[in-house]
Order: sequence, then structure tokens, then C-alpha cells
Amino acid sequence: WVKGTFFYGRIKKNPVFYGMQGKTEQQQDEYLRKQCLLSLEELHRAKIVELQSDGLGLKPLAGSHVMSRNMVDFEAMKLIIALPHDAGPLQLLHMLSNIKGLQKPVRRNEKKV
Repeated sequence: WVKGTFFYGRIKKNPVFYGMQGKTEQQQDEYLRKQCLLSLEELHRAKIVELQSDGLGLKPLAGSHVMSRNMVDFEAMKLIIALPHDAGPLQLLHMLSNIKGLQKPVRRNEKKV
């Protein structure tokens, strides 16, 4: 299934960008495998997915569903998960202000609206 991903296609179309120029297909596959494992471990540490003890299974947690349904990026989801359950408005505002994708400059003519 990995060979059908966007990432695999990018490695094949632009191997220079990923440092794969002159590498065999087996070396490219190994690079892709390592990147996938690193990403899964990072998602696990952030409590977005649960890895099964056998190392083969993967269980999505609530955060992964929120990310996929609402197109929330990984860094934003880490901030959301880090909030305490009894977070108040000030904590929510602080967390939202730290999400890079939400920070948009206000144009001069929009300040009056």
C-alpha cells in the first residue's frame, strides 16, 4: 500500500530532493520504510495513534479522527492534545494563538470592520 502513497510518488519523481539520486529501488524502499516508522513513532508519542505490542498493528485514537476530518495539522493537534481537560478560555486562546496556520495578518482596510 505504501507504493500507492503521495510520498512514494514524490520520491520517484524527484529523487534528488530526498537524497535518493543514484540509489537502488531497494534503498529507496528502505528510506521510505524508515520515514514511515519515524512518523508512526512520533504519532504514538503524541497520543494520536496507538501501536500494538506486536509492532504490526495500529489503532487510531480520537485525535487522529479529528485530524483527518478537519484537516488539522500535526503540530496543531499536539497543542490541542496538550490542553488540560478543564482548560479555560484564556488557555484556549493561548493555544489557538500558537497555531501557525491560524495566524493571518489583518489588512489595513479590514481593521475597521
